Amino acid sequence: MERNKKILIKIAAAFVGTLLFLTFFSNTIFDFNLTNVVVEFPRSGILSTTASGRGIVEFAETDLYFAEAAGRISVSVSEGDFVTAGDLLFTIETDVEPLLQTLSEIMLNENRILLRIERAEAELIHARTNLNSATASLPQAEFDSSEFEFEIRRLNDAIEAAQAEMEELAILFELGIIARMELDAQQTTINNLQAQIELQNERMEQAFERFTENRELTRNEHERNLAERRRALEGVVSGLEFQIREHELELDANRLNAERLRGQIEDTAKITVNAERGGTVLNLFAVTGMFLNRNERIIEIGTTDGGFKSIVELPENVDFLETGSQVSFNIRARSLYGQRGEIGRLMFDSGRLSAEILFHNEHVTGGEALNVHVENFSSMYETLIPNRAIRTDSIGDYILFVEMADGSFRNEFFARRMQVNVISRDNRNTAVFMFTHDTQIPIIIDSDRVVSAGERIRIVGGSDLVGIR
Repeated sequence: MERNKKILIKIAAAFVGTLLFLTFFSNTIFDFNLTNVVVEFPRSGILSTTASGRGIVEFAETDLYFAEAAGRISVSVSEGDFVTAGDLLFTIETDVEPLLQTLSEIMLNENRILLRIERAEAELIHARTNLNSATASLPQAEFDSSEFEFEIRRLNDAIEAAQAEMEELAILFELGIIARMELDAQQTTINNLQAQIELQNERMEQAFERFTENRELTRNEHERNLAERRRALEGVVSGLEFQIREHELELDANRLNAERLRGQIEDTAKITVNAERGGTVLNLFAVTGMFLNRNERIIEIGTTDGGFKSIVELPENVDFLETGSQVSFNIRARSLYGQRGEIGRLMFDSGRLSAEILFHNEHVTGGEALNVHVENFSSMYETLIPNRAIRTDSIGDYILFVEMADGSFRNEFFARRMQVNVISRDNRNTAVFMFTHDTQIPIIIDSDRVVSAGERIRIVGGSDLVGIR
């Protein structure tokens, strides 16, 4: 009996052990089938928007040189040459007769300019005279009350006559010659005349008030008209003064051309042209020995002091750029790194954004590749999470976070959903508003397969939750 009891105890112990083993083993197998996730806590920080683009360096300004007269040319430079101000570019051997004809045209043009200056000065004198006369004040009109005063005098005379007649009627009444009714009728006449005098006085006062109001309105209108006329005349005077200065500058340039042409005529009709500014010869439109007509293009030079430009295509997320914004760029061919330039203009074409970068640099010659880098930093945001943590469906933007619950043998973790409002984002992080007082919750940023809200999950390495697996 005792032996059977021991056997039963052993069998029960083995059964319980087997149950415990199977329970633990089944949980372990189930854990292996869970979705593995990586979590991260939200952080505060700033967003930085960066973008890059590539362009070719070009000269911002070019000088074009033309043939000042017909003749045979001798070119002293080649395409790609670097020239400095004063360097010889080309000479043109020409006949004296065309130069004399050109000089005659220049002198005729000088006479035209002088005539325009004379005409503009005469118009300026006339405009200034009109301007000075545009200050006359409105004549002071006087109120004419003679008509009312005449009527009042007439009524006063009538009252005096009526009162005299009243006195005679009073005597006759006392003598019993006339009835009381005639005496009352005469008094009524006198009262009516006095009422008419009061009415005339009221009319005269009303007429004076209307006159005063109309005079004030007329004066205001006159002053407005004068002010407008003065502004118009001041504009005319200013325009004529500017026109005269332009004509005078044109006259100076014309006389300089005439003086230079006279020197060329004296110098055996040889036209010598030197570089006005330093730069690189971009294009030659003529070669030595060619015969050119007047005003034909000869040389185009990209000027160094005019600076450089580059058209760079950029992504649309750089809406923080504006004209005048500073940018950095590299020109690797010249080992130029961290150079600075500014946005000259922004262009949108077919949904693409291009920026014109302007800069000065003495080490480039045009044609080099330019790599520009732009960056913008936001203000401090309270809640930043990685972009890959933001999920979107028909309801809107949301995140999945981890919630811990007590399990049979250890803590278990579940994915929970929370709606968020996206405030802004950059290439890596998104600033959000979370509808919770506790924003420090572990957010799922990655998983080995699709994870859904309510699903039991397993947190793996690389997570912020170092102590929880």
